[in-house]
Amino acid sequence: FTVIILLLVKSTYLGQDRAQENYLSQQEEKTEFLNGIIEQETLDLLYDAIDELPERYRRIFELNFQQGLKNAEIAALLGVTESAVKKQKAAMIDLVRQSLKKKTGNDLLAFLIVMKYLVPWGVPRKHPPSPPSAGNRHGGHCPRGQRGSPLPARAEKSRCRYWEFAGISLHLGAIKKKKIMASILASELITNPDGSVFHLHLLPEELGDKVILVGDPGRVDMVAAHFDRVETRKSNREFHSVTGSYGEQRMTVLSTGIGPDNIDIVMNELDALANIDWTTKEVKEERRALDIVRIGTSGSVQAEVGVGRYVVSEKHLGCDGVLRFYGGHERVCDTKLEDAFIAHCGWTPLAARPYAVDADAELVRLLDDGGRTVRGITLTAVGFYAPQGRVLRLPLAMPGVNERIASFRHEGHRVVNYEMEGAAIAGLAALMGHRATTVCLIIANRATGEAMADYHAEMEGMVRYVLKRLSSRGKTGNK
Repeated sequence: FTVIILLLVKSTYLGQDRAQENYLSQQEEKTEFLNGIIEQETLDLLYDAIDELPERYRRIFELNFQQGLKNAEIAALLGVTESAVKKQKAAMIDLVRQSLKKKTGNDLLAFLIVMKYLVPWGVPRKHPPSPPSAGNRHGGHCPRGQRGSPLPARAEKSRCRYWEFAGISLHLGAIKKKKIMASILASELITNPDGSVFHLHLLPEELGDKVILVGDPGRVDMVAAHFDRVETRKSNREFHSVTGSYGEQRMTVLSTGIGPDNIDIVMNELDALANIDWTTKEVKEERRALDIVRIGTSGSVQAEVGVGRYVVSEKHLGCDGVLRFYGGHERVCDTKLEDAFIAHCGWTPLAARPYAVDADAELVRLLDDGGRTVRGITLTAVGFYAPQGRVLRLPLAMPGVNERIASFRHEGHRVVNYEMEGAAIAGLAALMGHRATTVCLIIANRATGEAMADYHAEMEGMVRYVLKRLSSRGKTGNK
């Protein structure tokens, strides 16, 4: 009996040990499963934030984070400096973090997600790193045989999501989160009785993928005269527009009037027509990117850039302050260039701080033929007289500023010309995810005093040049 009792006691303790082991094993499996679910939800948020990036930043993401290219390789591919690539990559990561902060309502959580999934892979390496799992990005089995690189771009809305627990496959691909979108109030996006947007009097279907902006309303017909077909004509105050076709490209030419304040109206209403659902007044999930080119006249500050030349703006310095009213402006601004310009020119702190933004690199290359054109920094002034260094009866707050502007150099760039709209266009386009630059006809040289009295024939020639170049670019795609 003693032996039997001892065996029973031993059996009981062994059974308890096995039960405890089984319990712990089940808890580990449950924990692993729940951690997997949490990681999947985290990645969903991250991919949504990446999808919302402006096109130029998504391009940087694809080249660096997916294809594993080094900064130097990306710079050579895009035709920009390695420094510009680093700045755009940093801006891209910041954009993702800000988006995650809005989605989660928690800045620390957004920071941790970025640090875990983006920052380690942003370090230059010889080869792209392996994903967190040897399988797909979520782990487990993928019925379509997908195998991704780190944070692969989402190719389709329903992604392969299988998680295995206790021999049961839990398919999550059919589960889609319902996004709660807030409608924009009627007081914020005002429309006319016919449904058109308040100032421009355009409907969404009346907007072309390529937009040419001109200051003078009379110049709209000059541009539209070259269209092969005209669809619509609209007019309200200084905002005149014609939408039609040039070759195979559907274009809209629109007058903005003079000054960056009007550009604030034009750019916001163009973006609303492109990216807000006109029925629900909600922001569309799939964004539309426009090609926007401003055509205008300008004054050169460089003696060797004479009248009759075309200036293609590769960078803009805005002295108007418009962009500073928008959250996130620092993501598209070059603060080093700004600081250098302010220091060199002795810029008064009582005036708006200049902001520096890049034009779209692809549009710049497209519009620069290397002959009659010249690239450079275009300075956008908030006015025509004192803001551009002109003196009639009133003195300047910054005497000699034009000479200092002309002698300014930064990383091989120089200010070439003055005008009054380009920086606000380029800056807002960059924030909104559109592509923009400015092409100006030089009709006066501030350094030599030369001026072109009758420039209409020259302007006609520049219009033909821009239309031909712009039409050679393929149809604009969605973001």
